[in-house]
Amino acid sequence: DGEGTWYRKSCPSGAATVVWGPVGGGGSPSVLAEDALDLATIPLPAAQINPPPGSDQIVNVPSWLWVENFLAVTATASVGAVSVTVTARPVRVDWAMGNGDKVTCNDGGVAYDASRSPNEQHTTCSYTYRSSSAARPSGMFSIRATAVWHVTWVASGVNATGDLGLINRSTDIAVRVAEIQTVNQ
Repeated sequence: DGEGTWYRKSCPSGAATVVWGPVGGGGSPSVLAEDALDLATIPLPAAQINPPPGSDQIVNVPSWLWVENFLAVTATASVGAVSVTVTARPVRVDWAMGNGDKVTCNDGGVAYDASRSPNEQHTTCSYTYRSSSAARPSGMFSIRATAVWHVTWVASGVNATGDLGLINRSTDIAVRVAEIQTVNQ
């Protein structure tokens, strides 16, 4: 009864329900948190590797891994006097290297800067291939970078907070891994 708005609440599982949010502070903070999450633009990871795609990764030489958009995201939803702000904070990046190996990096990694000397740079996230991708049908490994985000919310207008758990976003990149042969005389 009274003025308000109908809200559609949908879950990652595909389940959905419709709820009523009355005007004047009757909005449920947990429902508003789901609405704010729907408004948040949690990006796919902008996965990068050095040497870059298009150049070969080399067996027994570390490849640098990083994600460029590893920053917190916020969004707010309001009904009447109640506002809820969700914050998605990046937690880690899980890398599936295409050969069955996995790497977990607890930050977004460090971008490789080709204008600087390799001796002046250090990475926090890397992987070393031990065999080439030549035996693959495509001749390449498909790397999947999965950024894991922890989503929490805080309400204003009422005293409430909550945790919406973890959300994953993934991107794939293909790389060729080559071996360098040397001749010893």
